[in-house]
Amino acid sequence: MSALAGRTVLITGASSGVGRDLARSLAGAGARVIACARRRAMLDDLVADLDPRALREPPGPRRGPRPRRSTAFF
Repeated sequence: MSALAGRTVLITGASSGVGRDLARSLAGAGARVIACARRRAMLDDLVADLDPRALREPPGPRRGPRPRRSTAFF
């Protein structure tokens, strides 16, 4: 069992590059990953690449003055 199993990590810039690779690696190690990115379509591609069993339900809409950024929970 990985030392990261069950741990929660927040990754910004998860839609490409190092952030994307890190999100995939950590999710594969059993961590609960909160992935954030500006590019919704690329973030959706990341989520589609992951095993559906690794995905978690996101919370409801955020209340506040700024619109919600693309966020995926898996």
